[in-house]
Amino acid sequence: MLSDNDTLYRVSISPDKNTVQVSCIGMERVDNTLADTYLSVDDLPLWVQKKLAVLMLTDAIPPTLEIKGVGRRIDKYTFWVCEENVKDVSEALT
Repeated sequence: MLSDNDTLYRVSISPDKNTVQVSCIGMERVDNTLADTYLSVDDLPLWVQKKLAVLMLTDAIPPTLEIKGVGRRIDKYTFWVCEENVKDVSEALT
């Protein structure tokens, strides 16, 4: 799922409080661009909100499907979200 140019985030939504916990996944992922906790999904960066919206349309029952460039739904409230390397994407478009 994760290519060398992507960063993967574990996004977990608390159903009771609607808070969001975010963890960067990977040994060499020190340039994490997201905070650890958000008060709501609406506080997440727009790119994460868009990818979560797509993943929420997928089935939460395993085995779940990966959506390339977006991520994967793990269960009802947990997602893996892929952040593409912006430099590599912009180079591919030129």
